Amino acid sequence: MEIIIRDANIADIPDIKAIEDLSFTDPWHREGFESALDAAGEIFLAAVLDGKVIGFIAGSDNGDHGYIEKVAVSPHHRRMGAAGLLLREFERRLNEECGFMVLEVRQSNEAAVSAYEKYGFEKIGVRKRFYSHPSEDGVIMQKNLERQSI
Repeated sequence: MEIIIRDANIADIPDIKAIEDLSFTDPWHREGFESALDAAGEIFLAAVLDGKVIGFIAGSDNGDHGYIEKVAVSPHHRRMGAAGLLLREFERRLNEECGFMVLEVRQSNEAAVSAYEKYGFEKIGVRKRFYSHPSEDGVIMQKNLERQSI
């Protein structure tokens, strides 16, 4: 069984929303995902195993950097490499001028921080009270990209 990474589509939204609800204490509404499908500069990908969405990544290509808004994998499919595949494909899709990727993660989410560090992200700062439900600081993480303009 191989995990496939592809563009998310409207039919994926129910599965993505279910993963979102299991993964975050302050989840996006369905409309947020629907608008991400068509937003300019948005990169919205699904990880699919045996025809079922098991994870997703949503973010944007902001010209000089990529911003990752959400990454989540179904609790039953974690530690299978889906998050790494999603991050690699997100990075691959950024334009040639992008020099880095950035994201925020809950300070208490040590597993996610460790996974991002494994992928090459470094802690560069803290956003005080960035998260709600419960209120918590966000760790800002960045990965510098070795890209060259053509």
